[in-house]
Amino acid sequence: LVVGLYPCGRPGEIFINMRNERSSMSALLDSMATAFSIALQHGASLESLCEKMKSQRFYPEGPTSNKQIPRATSPVDYIARWLMLKFGDAK
Repeated sequence: LVVGLYPCGRPGEIFINMRNERSSMSALLDSMATAFSIALQHGASLESLCEKMKSQRFYPEGPTSNKQIPRATSPVDYIARWLMLKFGDAK
């Protein structure tokens, strides 16, 4: 997960690199990252986007290696929660 930042430190775009680039999951996450980035660039708040994305439930789900996010209900849930942890206070 790579986050492009505005000079003020606010996220402006996200990129998601998957190991298996030809998988359906990779395509889904790439599409989500593009939509998320466009929304951020057009003034949507990080908090409102992440609130809509977190708690999405689909496979793969389960434990993570991140102690702050010990379990995720989907990759989208993990990404939304990670973004809030890292940039939730960015204005």
